[in-house]
Amino acid sequence: MVGSYLLHSIVKPNCNVDIAIQIPNSCFVPKDVLDYRYHDKRRLYLSAIANELSKEVSFSDIELQGWREGNDISKPILVFKLACDANNNNGRNDKVS
Repeated sequence: MVGSYLLHSIVKPNCNVDIAIQIPNSCFVPKDVLDYRYHDKRRLYLSAIANELSKEVSFSDIELQGWREGNDISKPILVFKLACDANNNNGRNDKVS
């Protein structure tokens, strides 16, 4: 984990947790810097993770988005929410990105 959740410095009522995932070096070749191949492989890797997470009942609303407000699709991020039981939610809408 990275970000404010790890540092225990969250100031918002809804909890966002940033998780860093490293793509193995074996997935890349030197020419991946050409023609957005790196970005395509990054999107493919996140899509495979999203596919696996969608099989778990612990997660809901799984989607690939562009980075931040500009919705930069060349820098995709995976956003998903924890599926909470209505009785255990306590009004929170926890989200992991």
